Amino acid sequence: MCLLFPGSVFSRDRSEAAVPNKATRKHQSGAQRLPNYSHTHWTGRLTIIRAMFSIGEKMEFLIGNPFSTPVGQRVERATIGSLQSEDWGLNIEICDIINETDEGPRDAVKAIKKRIIGNKNFREIMLALTVLEACVKNCGHRFHILVGSQEFVEGVLVRCILPKYNPPTTLHDRVLSLIQVCGSCSHR
Repeated sequence: MCLLFPGSVFSRDRSEAAVPNKATRKHQSGAQRLPNYSHTHWTGRLTIIRAMFSIGEKMEFLIGNPFSTPVGQRVERATIGSLQSEDWGLNIEICDIINETDEGPRDAVKAIKKRIIGNKNFREIMLALTVLEACVKNCGHRFHILVGSQEFVEGVLVRCILPKYNPPTTLHDRVLSLIQVCGSCSHR
C-alpha cells in the first residue's frame, strides 16, 4: 500500500483510489471532485510526517551536537554573547581538556566551528576567536593540524569575514591575524 500516492502505480490495491460516491457527486459541481480519503489514509500520512521528524532527530544524534561533549559545553559557556569579557579560566580549562583527552582537539574544533559559522552575533564570534587563539597558543600538534587545515581556514575563518556578512573591521582584522597564526602552527 502506498501512503503517499494512493491509487497510483505504486499502490497494491487500486480500490484505494479516490472514487467519489453518489452522495458526493450530487454536491460537487462539474469536473472538480474531492477525493474520499479514509481515516487510515490520514493516519498513514501522519505516521510518515512523524517518521520524517524522527529522522531529523536521529541525524542530529549521528552527526552529534558539538556542545554535548565536555569540551563543547565549555566552549559554549565561554562564547555566550552575554559575557562582559573573556573568561580566561574557562579558556585555559578548554586547553587542558584538549591536551589531556584523545577526542579533545576534534570536539573543540567542532564546537568552535559551530559557534562561528552562520552566527550573526559578532560578539559570540569574537569570543570564539579568543578561545581559538588561546587553544592555538596553548595546545599541541593534534589541535594545530586541525585548525591549520585548508578546510578549517577557508571554511570557517575566511567564511565568517565574507562581505555578505558585513563583519566589523575589528573582526576582520582578528580573523586575518588568526589565519597567520594558524598557518604558522600547522607548518611546525
